[in-house]
Amino acid sequence: GFAFCCLNHRIEYFMSKFSAISEAFTNEKSNLNVSEVHGFLSGILSAGAQMNGAQLARAFEEHFDCSLSGPMDDLVIQLSFQAGLELDDPEMGFNLLLPEDDASIAKRGQGLYTWCQGFLSGFGVTGRYQDSELSEEVREVLTDLAKISALDLEVPDSDENEGDLLEIIEYVRMSAMMIYLESARKSVH
Repeated sequence: GFAFCCLNHRIEYFMSKFSAISEAFTNEKSNLNVSEVHGFLSGILSAGAQMNGAQLARAFEEHFDCSLSGPMDDLVIQLSFQAGLELDDPEMGFNLLLPEDDASIAKRGQGLYTWCQGFLSGFGVTGRYQDSELSEEVREVLTDLAKISALDLEVPDSDENEGDLLEIIEYVRMSAMMIYLESARKSVH
């Protein structure tokens, strides 16, 4: 009971902290981008793919062209588990794993772009949907995410740019949850 609850809160706190996960990746000598990894896993989950650990590792290794083993395998599985819990949260507790708010706008923007790239790759790698099987709204949102992922701007820090970035992050967050809600439980071909 209590011990599991406390452990779960520690894991949840850790899994929501970009810098802690980035440090864990570095400690494992991985050059993976934390935001892209989280986006990739979120995309797989949003497509409704039911992957066991070995299938997830295979999809991950093929996409990122790297081998998962030991602590990295555990960390990726935990990231996937946490993303799944957040996507399924009825209180809409899903958050993108991006650099913290004290990072520059350019760094957070780059994190957002790579998160979107990862999401699109994860959604697509499942092969669960043909374009014609998706609702018009999901197709539009996926197109928007593709446009966001193609951005690679050096955005200077300013209050206006901060506000714009926060709006785009919120749009992407809500879009990922909408895609999950619409697509994850849908039976397909």
